[in-house]
Amino acid sequence: MSKILLILLFLLNFITPSLESKTKQVDVLGRTKRLDIICENFESNVWSKNYNKNNAYWHATSNPSKRGPELLELVPPPSGRKPGSSQALKISRISDPKQQELLSPAFAMKLGRNLTRSDQPVFVVRIWLPPFDKWGQAYGFGFRQQTHASNISNISNNEFSTSIWVKKNQNGINFYFRAANGSKDDLPSRIIVKPGWWTLAIAFDVEGIGHYYISKGTNIPTTKDEVFSTTRFPTPNNPLMDDVAYSYFAISAITGFFNMVPQFIVDDYEVWVIN
Repeated sequence: MSKILLILLFLLNFITPSLESKTKQVDVLGRTKRLDIICENFESNVWSKNYNKNNAYWHATSNPSKRGPELLELVPPPSGRKPGSSQALKISRISDPKQQELLSPAFAMKLGRNLTRSDQPVFVVRIWLPPFDKWGQAYGFGFRQQTHASNISNISNNEFSTSIWVKKNQNGINFYFRAANGSKDDLPSRIIVKPGWWTLAIAFDVEGIGHYYISKGTNIPTTKDEVFSTTRFPTPNNPLMDDVAYSYFAISAITGFFNMVPQFIVDDYEVWVIN
């Protein structure tokens, strides 16, 4: 009997993981393949060791007019976190007036190529917004995708950043959508923004149209959470994606307004594609 019991326990070790996998997310906005080689949950301290190593890892922008974030720290996620999460990334500026950017690994370094329309990629991240009395005068945080589009010629190298920003300005705090480059193209949402966790997603369809999703909390957005698309930008600022090279987080501020610096927290960055 004891031998049979030992054999059963041994087999159970192999069966259990497969049972657990059935409870995991298997579909994000119709995409069924999760690119684990790109995704980042910030659970491992190896993240800190590899940061800024090269563009096969998370790294600071090399744009001389910008810089990497002045503050990056792995921290326990605040209340309301995604179930199972024990560590997230705090990201903030301190005093440098330059826009500060944290770039994901270059997809070509991980996959051998950029992501294209045929992949229909969707990019997801959870972001924790601090209490609004900690935001100072004017700040913004952007979740951005470095994108190429051959259908427009009024931008440098046909590159642009499809972005969801959350910004504080003279109109209060709101989410903004950006299709090209420059805040003059930003269009505000009608979402009532509150502190705490939000999940942001940007998806591209087979035609290259960008779709923007926002949901309160940490659950994966669904189709009902779509709040915008690049087709709603005034021409010629409605580019069609040919490929995406990487994702990045950006922090901006108006020069001189550093009396209070909000400390944002991001967690569980995911990339999904059509299988």
